[in-house]
Amino acid sequence: MRASERYERVFELFEAVCDLPVPARQERLRELCADDQELQQDVESMLAADGREHSLIDAGESGRGVAVLAAGLLGSGADGEASTIAFDAAQRRGAEEPLPTEIGGYQVLRRIGEGGMGIIYEAQQESPHRRVALKVLRPGALTPSLLKRFRREAHVLGQLQHPGIAQIHEAGVADAAGTRPFLVMELVEGRPLLEHAEFYQLEARHRVELVARVCDAVQHAHQKGVIHRDLKPGNVLVVPGGPSGSADTTTFAHATEITGGTGTLDTLDAVGQPKVLDFGIARVTDPTTAAPVTQQTEVGQIIGTLAYMSPEQVTGDTAMVDTRCDVYALGVLLYEVLSGHKPHDVAGKSIPEAARVIQEHEPTRLGAHDRSLRGDLETIVDAAMAKDRNRRYGSAAELAADLRRYLTDLPIDARPPSAAYQLAKFASRNRGLVVGLAATLLALVLGLCGTGYYLLEAIRQADAAESARVEADKVADFQLHQIDGIDVAAMGAELRRSLLEAVPTERREDLESRLRDVNFTDLALQSLETNLFERSLTVIDTDYAEQPLVQAKLLLATARTMQGQGLHEPALDPMRQALAIRRRELGLDHRDTLAAAIDLSKLLGLVSQFEEAEARLREVMETRRRERGPTDPLARQALGGLVDVLFLDGRGEEALVLARAAVGIERGLLEPEHPDLLASIGRLRTVLIQLGHLEEAEPLAQELLDVSTRLLGARSPKTLSALSDLAALRRAQGRLDEAAEIYERTLADVRQLHGNSHPDTLLAINNLAATRFQQGEYEPAERLLREAVATQGSVYGYLQKPAVLLLENLASLFDVTARGADAEPLWLEALATRRRLDGDQHPDTLLALLHLGSVLNQRGEPARAMPLIIEAVDGAREVFGDHDERTLVAAGDLAQLLEQQAAWGEAEPYRRLVVAGLRADAPLQRRTLARWLEKLAENLTQQGRRAEAEPLRLEVGELREAAAEEEGGRGERVREEGASEAPK
Repeated sequence: MRASERYERVFELFEAVCDLPVPARQERLRELCADDQELQQDVESMLAADGREHSLIDAGESGRGVAVLAAGLLGSGADGEASTIAFDAAQRRGAEEPLPTEIGGYQVLRRIGEGGMGIIYEAQQESPHRRVALKVLRPGALTPSLLKRFRREAHVLGQLQHPGIAQIHEAGVADAAGTRPFLVMELVEGRPLLEHAEFYQLEARHRVELVARVCDAVQHAHQKGVIHRDLKPGNVLVVPGGPSGSADTTTFAHATEITGGTGTLDTLDAVGQPKVLDFGIARVTDPTTAAPVTQQTEVGQIIGTLAYMSPEQVTGDTAMVDTRCDVYALGVLLYEVLSGHKPHDVAGKSIPEAARVIQEHEPTRLGAHDRSLRGDLETIVDAAMAKDRNRRYGSAAELAADLRRYLTDLPIDARPPSAAYQLAKFASRNRGLVVGLAATLLALVLGLCGTGYYLLEAIRQADAAESARVEADKVADFQLHQIDGIDVAAMGAELRRSLLEAVPTERREDLESRLRDVNFTDLALQSLETNLFERSLTVIDTDYAEQPLVQAKLLLATARTMQGQGLHEPALDPMRQALAIRRRELGLDHRDTLAAAIDLSKLLGLVSQFEEAEARLREVMETRRRERGPTDPLARQALGGLVDVLFLDGRGEEALVLARAAVGIERGLLEPEHPDLLASIGRLRTVLIQLGHLEEAEPLAQELLDVSTRLLGARSPKTLSALSDLAALRRAQGRLDEAAEIYERTLADVRQLHGNSHPDTLLAINNLAATRFQQGEYEPAERLLREAVATQGSVYGYLQKPAVLLLENLASLFDVTARGADAEPLWLEALATRRRLDGDQHPDTLLALLHLGSVLNQRGEPARAMPLIIEAVDGAREVFGDHDERTLVAAGDLAQLLEQQAAWGEAEPYRRLVVAGLRADAPLQRRTLARWLEKLAENLTQQGRRAEAEPLRLEVGELREAAAEEEGGRGERVREEGASEAPK
């Protein structure tokens, strides 16, 4: 074994046992070294040296190590014992050390920095010819712990390849004795983050984008299993000009001469490209589990810079350290770069006192430093710096995504803490107000009639008490945050449960049957509309009349919330009013005006006012493209909205053209993980699936799933939704086994995430059951559907669309398995519910009519079946027209039923109706048309009209010959024998 290989083996064994309890080390080491006593002694000497180091700076956790640093690092003694030289002495001599001319083959140009661990030089590399940064351990500073930290930085940087992270070129040792390990890194010629922002006088929006780019780099590190743990402005240098303006060479230099001191960026990117540095105390984890690879830091030791450390990090408990510590530090960076202040002033405080401040004190709100930072930016900072790490952004990518949503005027995902959480924190400081606020919270949860009253009273009190220092738009934000995120289904379920529990047990069953026809979700929604939204709109109209732009903001946000709860029609008026205010106050072409026009257009599409929606969206898109080009954010938003509107209007092919164009524009403009691009890909995937372009849709569905998994984790709600979408695509492709496998996994994860009674869980059960149905696995499908139906009924009641869908699917299963007696009551209830929810001529109501009629006919009750099927046919002809597939299915069933009663003459027009519809679809329906012509010929023969029947039979033969030569199309689409459709 060569010397360098042997040294590397020593380090591997050292890191394998160094974290074990001392008694267990020897046994494990003997096991790993086998019979190599010399190898075991080398490792034991390192362990002994490591145990002698106790200073705070040497307590960093161990990484995996870098092979190139192995050669010569154990010293030159014959016994292989590690050499140690006093660190303090090296520190004292560092400033006096003369500038070396050459280190490791690199020509040293100047000293550009130093720290506790080493010295950084600017150096010249000959091949390739470039300037580099040379980081060298101080002479004599080769303590085992410091060496491990140095090697960790080399190892970490070797894994990370991102334009936002300073790259490592080489690692080695500068002398034969191995006492001068060095790293060769890119030379970053830029200023520290805060200095860069001030030097170039960056606007707030540019500062936000700058931090978003830092988030991108940190996210890359997290994906590689690396937690930085010391993010601060001094560890982020910014190269002027952004990615396109970056130099090939990099440095740790805080260069000031690069722009000649002008303080302007001229034509360069106004933001710049940040470079994250100093991974010396980074923590290496398993990126698949986020578990630490090593656990070297002792509990109670603090690693990092206090002002930027999260509350859990200052405890010194390494078990609490994960990627969310870096998210907190990014929040501090954002706070400081925007406001010029740190959120907590810990300068001059002892470590315990500083830790207490970070853990217990709320920082000054961002907006208190600058009014323009209130609103979304304040909310984003609060979410990133939440003391409870479970309330922070789950990743740096989520923080970056919200920052870019803010920059493109999209709604952000972050929301202030819930009312319940705020009350818990507020109670200890303001006991006198807790009772009133608790009533507000209770009203929101239960959806009772006093909801809006208590809420608005609380808002007025807050306004009156703080009017001297709180602006109206901040109060407006408070109001909106109270109503955002309301779960109407949960409110209805809670109200139903409360009513049932309010009566004695012996009367509960009777009450439950009486409540069967009460839609508690609608009841809760009506309560919100009347007592919350209507009251809110009244307050907005009266209290903010003299602040029209704040009024418009409130109207828009309230309308969006109403829209999110399904109150589409009621949301139109406030949305139109907000747009009118912005047009009057800001002008027709102001970006805020156009953004409101986009919001209104999307809402118009949801209420089927497609013509106006399309006209408004095209106007916005053309205006912004004319002024700023097709890549303008508002132009892209309008294009996406237009895709949605055309799709809802049934103009799928037009929507497909625009959806492809939108994805093409954004792929060339945005990062692969940008939320705007992902939304456009999702639109394109949906349109493709609807139009049957399954092959083209597949890579898009997979891409969305992969990105969501990478950014949010395998079990996040968005990832599970993307996984379910992929399963639906597999089902549409006929790949039922794959679809079932995916649905099984999705259901298990959704159960764990939400429990057994959540609407998402019931939807996942239905999806799996529908797939099992298609596979012919009726028993597991029935078991799943019965579970979902029972849960839906007991928690939410049956007078809801999810409930009736489950009933219909269970009834369809009974249809196929010839269990008409079981199917009939389910179809009766489904039909009654559809009539109440959707009306008599809704497509789903007509389909329920047809199913029930078919079941009754199969059970030998044609007299009961006939009026139902006739109603279905008449309704379908009126709603869909004579050539629609749904009309033809119903007409075919009616013709068959009449012929069973020997009513040949009455059946004939319905046979002809089906034939005419199929002829309109020729030649794709040749075989089906032939079969129905044959049935029509039989009908005419039964009426004694053989002469009329003969040419039909000749045509049947011609059609079948043509179909045999060129099979085409969609296969059989007209149901002949009343066969039930598969569950939805």
